[in-house]
Amino acid sequence: MDLVAYKNLLSTKTKLVAVTAQSNVTGTITPVKKITSMAHTVGAKVLIDAAQSIGHMTTNVKNIDCEFLAFSAHKMLGPMGVGVLYVKEKLINEMTPYLYGGDMVVDVDQYGARYHSGYAKFEAGTPDVAGVVAMGAAIDYLESIGMNSIVQHDQELIKYAIEKFSSFSMVKLYHPKRLQDCGAVLSFTVNGIHPHDLSTIFDQAGVAIRSGFHCAQPLVRRLGAPSTARLSFYIYNTKADIDVAVKALQKAFKIFKVKN
Repeated sequence: MDLVAYKNLLSTKTKLVAVTAQSNVTGTITPVKKITSMAHTVGAKVLIDAAQSIGHMTTNVKNIDCEFLAFSAHKMLGPMGVGVLYVKEKLINEMTPYLYGGDMVVDVDQYGARYHSGYAKFEAGTPDVAGVVAMGAAIDYLESIGMNSIVQHDQELIKYAIEKFSSFSMVKLYHPKRLQDCGAVLSFTVNGIHPHDLSTIFDQAGVAIRSGFHCAQPLVRRLGAPSTARLSFYIYNTKADIDVAVKALQKAFKIFKVKN
């Protein structure tokens, strides 16, 4: 990330900096602690989208010192439809609820309502109890493995995948130059084959990849790609899975008569 360009964008008019902890397209790991510190110099608050990173590395909100941090459960082995928004305690009472329902109020009459203090005023109605319990189980499981072990596993897989896919001249990879800046995703394009066609061929080989803009059209366009195909790795993946993906890629070369 170009921190000089970021610094030039900051001013006393900046109220909130929203940033992802890791790109879901390039896998770039963002220096969120530095970004937060720089934002604070102009009095801005920081919101971090940690959905891509939370299940892959240790995240310490006190160390980062961000005001807000959000993530979903389904990208860390949990269920869909539930997630977390961390808010610095001192800011919670300054915030007002926008959804209303049971258990968030102290008293209600025909003239108004008094809300609970703290997080309770944001949790109206019946919560997704099963989802929260399942998310807690997922967190316990990941902690039993150890986040450092997960980081090491991710790094081994992404390094292996880059080595394998970069051996093909018709393949263009989109990732940071330094391995330590790479998360567990690898986007790529193949000259002469559309990513949607690649995903179909990979699927037939039993390899699930994502193709398209990945909800980040401005970034993909900036990369000069029509869209990309993306491999994603986690604790259940092995180098053997990458080998299967390579064979699927070679099959795509044959089908579309692409010479490497």
